[in-house]
Amino acid sequence: MGSPTTSLGTFGEVFREIRWVAVSDKITVIVGRIPETVGRILVIVGRILAKLVERTALEFAERNGLDLVTVVLPIVVGPFVCPNVPSSVYMGMAPIFGDQEQCKYLVSTYMVHIDDVASAHIFLLEHANAKGRYICSSIQTTIHDQVMEIKGYKGTNVSSMKLLNTGFKFKYGLGKMFDGAIQSCKEKGFL
Repeated sequence: MGSPTTSLGTFGEVFREIRWVAVSDKITVIVGRIPETVGRILVIVGRILAKLVERTALEFAERNGLDLVTVVLPIVVGPFVCPNVPSSVYMGMAPIFGDQEQCKYLVSTYMVHIDDVASAHIFLLEHANAKGRYICSSIQTTIHDQVMEIKGYKGTNVSSMKLLNTGFKFKYGLGKMFDGAIQSCKEKGFL
């Protein structure tokens, strides 16, 4: 008996794509080392594949009576243990690193603290009625808000209603996101 098929091909093909998407975070790291046009194409292809894999997985779960939850993440900021600055943390801290190229993506963006990401995953795993797609974003912010927060001012709070309606509560605001990320960068010699 062959592999079950989805709207995008066999289940095996989907899993091969999932593995590719799982490492797509590295694409954003190498974009600076390859021609800009190629880098943009790779990022776009990665995003398209991620959306197709997510949609296919949700369709597969629906057809087969499985409960599947996907958690959609914005820019994730906070402390980290890996030896290099994660691309999401780097992008969120572009004003601190003085990276003007990355700052253009922060004109208006969404962010979440890494601990809130972990808590949301655990929360949804334990929530009996959790199903489908959840957006996990505690903050909608502008580059101006970020600069003000870094100087000690409060940022703007905007929530993810579907996740919040299940009873989840975010613990960290913009200031805590940057506190942990800055501390990790200092400890590892990046700042």
